[in-house]
Amino acid sequence: MDKIKPHISIFYNFDNIPHIKGTTKKGIKSEINFFDQFLISYYSINENWINNKFTFDFYITHSLPFHPDKLNVNLRQVDTHLNHVKRYHSLLEGVECDYKLLLDNDTVGLKVPNFDFTKDALIGYSGSKYNYQEWEKICRCVCLELPPQHPIKTNEEARYYKFEADEYLFYYNNFPNYNLFPSVNAGALLIKNSLSKSLGELLKESSIKYHNYILERDKVNIGYVSQDIYGLCVNHITKNWSHLEHGFNFLLSGLPSFQSLVTNYPLNKISLFHYINTKFDEDYRFISIIQKYKQKVLN
Repeated sequence: MDKIKPHISIFYNFDNIPHIKGTTKKGIKSEINFFDQFLISYYSINENWINNKFTFDFYITHSLPFHPDKLNVNLRQVDTHLNHVKRYHSLLEGVECDYKLLLDNDTVGLKVPNFDFTKDALIGYSGSKYNYQEWEKICRCVCLELPPQHPIKTNEEARYYKFEADEYLFYYNNFPNYNLFPSVNAGALLIKNSLSKSLGELLKESSIKYHNYILERDKVNIGYVSQDIYGLCVNHITKNWSHLEHGFNFLLSGLPSFQSLVTNYPLNKISLFHYINTKFDEDYRFISIIQKYKQKVLN
């Protein structure tokens, strides 16, 4: 008897607001609105992920009505008092699948990925903004379990507006066979559907608490951004988590620490890249791929 292939529902959460371009000020992303970013991701995955390992379909979680023509996409409109939908809205949606794959719009699918379906969740690393002592305070405040792994960052500086990538770069440069501190880039998350609602409820609740913590500590209103505590919530829900394979949620960043990796990593080992901040003059091999699917959108 043939083994039943796992089915993955790929979720994006955004509203179709054409006049709002990508969230960077420079590079190709600054010229592409959220819906066209989604279309680039949608077309690339449909074209490149044809496989016999898993099946997949697409969902958009949104709060404002829109109607994508000629697309095989499921729409889930949610009511929210916030100014736009959040990741937890997608996690809370009830759908028939084995896993949910939550993706940011600014992602492009290349080769077929290898997912470890023995795990409850797969995350993509970023870098911890805080040391272990600060995470102890945060976890007490937001009522989340403190992971046993220590972040690479050890200095005492604690600033919200500080992008770090220590865990991500260590993962790519050292190929560890163990889990690092779950500091996550939220551009990609694979979660078992049976745990999705629990994670969504915890993420919603914890995002509010983290917002309040940062407001008191830094006097900064961050909204209800969940990326910093994404991995903590996954670890709280299940200990059977691991990292996505190398080359999945491969980050394109203009930071100097990323330059060598972005320039030299083999394209044939990348299953999904995430163009957070892509420069026209430095990342041409990725720019050409984005432009290829952007042209498909225009056609």
